[in-house]
Amino acid sequence: MGSGFWKLYSFIETSFFYTLSRKIIGNIGFLLLFQIAAFVLFLQLDGASAEQTETILTWGKTLFALSFLAFGFTLFYLHYLFVRPIKAILASLQNINSHDGDLTTQLPAFTHDEFRQLSEQYNIFVANLSELLNTIHSNSEQANSATDSVVHAVAFANDKANSQKQLSEQIFESSSHINDSISHIVGASETVATSNKSNLDKAMSANHQLTQIQEQTAQIGALLGQFATTVDGLQQNAGNIRNILKMVEEFADQTNLLALNAAIEAARAGDAGRGFAVVADEVRSLSSKVADATQQITSFINDMDSLVTDTKTESDKLVDQSQQTHNTIEETNSTFAQMMTDFNANTKEFDAISDAIHELNAQYLQTHSNVENISSLSETLQGQMQQANNEAQVAQTQAEQTQSRLSRFAR
Repeated sequence: MGSGFWKLYSFIETSFFYTLSRKIIGNIGFLLLFQIAAFVLFLQLDGASAEQTETILTWGKTLFALSFLAFGFTLFYLHYLFVRPIKAILASLQNINSHDGDLTTQLPAFTHDEFRQLSEQYNIFVANLSELLNTIHSNSEQANSATDSVVHAVAFANDKANSQKQLSEQIFESSSHINDSISHIVGASETVATSNKSNLDKAMSANHQLTQIQEQTAQIGALLGQFATTVDGLQQNAGNIRNILKMVEEFADQTNLLALNAAIEAARAGDAGRGFAVVADEVRSLSSKVADATQQITSFINDMDSLVTDTKTESDKLVDQSQQTHNTIEETNSTFAQMMTDFNANTKEFDAISDAIHELNAQYLQTHSNVENISSLSETLQGQMQQANNEAQVAQTQAEQTQSRLSRFAR
């Protein structure tokens, strides 16, 4: 019986009163019928007899009682239609909130109207929301895992950036030392280049002086040769003079013998030969003086010849020494010329090395500037990586909190 009534009620509700508006209009219309009936009875009172009036009043009382009952029924029915579903929805929502947002709770559907649609749409919304939250929770787990990986990667990158910063600082310090060393090398090379140029000028001057000395020794050798020739001539002349003196000495000896013979013959002649004897004595005296002078000249010639011989010996030694000196100076000049050629080539090579060192210094200054920029960038990168690490840790904490909060809704 009850089941049949509710089936009939459900049929009528789904067929005619499937909206709140229809239900409100139906209930108000039901009450309006009693008002219309009362108005019709009121119109019948006009011109009615006493008996009719009594009947009308009886019907009026009955209609009033029915109207009162209908009003009570309408209140009860409206409460059934509106309050009961709203309370059920509120109870379901309170149950959801009391269980930390349990989205598995479904709103009940009592009537066939907007409340049912509200419950159904809410249940669909909650189902979609639950599915979305499950997806978000799953994604948050993946995001948390990814964030954890990012945190580790950022921490690892931060450590590497810190190590890179330290290495950059070490490289910059080493680069500064190398730059200082190259600067010292450049300064030393410039000093050596200046010294080489000065030494080259001095060596060229010395080479010129050696050439002059070689020419002078050649001239000295020529003069010594001429002097040796002159000494040879003097020695030959001294020999000729000695030969002549021998002849003069022989002439004096013969003259002395002749004068002696003449004196002997004059002594034999007596007084007739006295004058001739005086002449013979004078001739013999002159011959004796000539012999003495010849001996003195011979002695002088011998001394001069001895001196000329010694002079020739010393002159020969001087010529030999001059020739040896000339040969030595010539060899020295040749060696010095070769040394000058090598020294000039070395100077050119050193100039090329000095130019290369200057170019290396310029390139290394650029490299040092690049290293300084790298060090600055490494420091900036390390600061950014530290900030990224802090932000990644904050993001990881927030992801864990989000995952913890979503875990209440995910089932």
